[in-house]
Amino acid sequence: MSLFVISLTYGAIGWTNSITGFCPIEQITIFASMRIKGYKSLNIAMILSALLLLGCAKTETISRIPDARVSLQLNVDYHKLMEPLTGKSITTLNGLAANSYLGYGGILVYYGLALDGGYNHYAFDLACPVEVDPKVRVSIYESVKAKCPKCGSVFDIQYGQGFPIDGKASEEGYYLRSYRSYLNGRELIISR
Repeated sequence: MSLFVISLTYGAIGWTNSITGFCPIEQITIFASMRIKGYKSLNIAMILSALLLLGCAKTETISRIPDARVSLQLNVDYHKLMEPLTGKSITTLNGLAANSYLGYGGILVYYGLALDGGYNHYAFDLACPVEVDPKVRVSIYESVKAKCPKCGSVFDIQYGQGFPIDGKASEEGYYLRSYRSYLNGRELIISR
């Protein structure tokens, strides 16, 4: 009896183009215990790897938000961005560095759940992907969602994916546009 362990990890940081792929499963681990005469462990490992890759096939997501410059650095203590399941909308450059850019409709910074049980910072464009208007901005709704005040579309933001769960965005499959975010000491860096 041979034991084969294959682990594939896929971490979606955010979408950089209007249409890209993303796998909603952050980590897949398969444990296979098998005894097959005539096959080498390498062949079985290759077959299982191929099955894993096919199982995490590319899923098309659509962001209708136009490309816009995004460059932002925030002190998480000053902006109170370390309280779980809370966020902040940033729509003006007041108090920010001169080389800051806020995307198309502004930035929604959210401190949400991570799949490993901890918390992560996530960043989304505030513009509703249904309305595609920089002045029609989503806001945090029921602490784990974002909602458009005009069309009523609702998006799940708690795990950083911004996927539509209600309204026209859900019918059309329009996600919130997400941006890369990472913590460097006490500074949150957001970019496209």
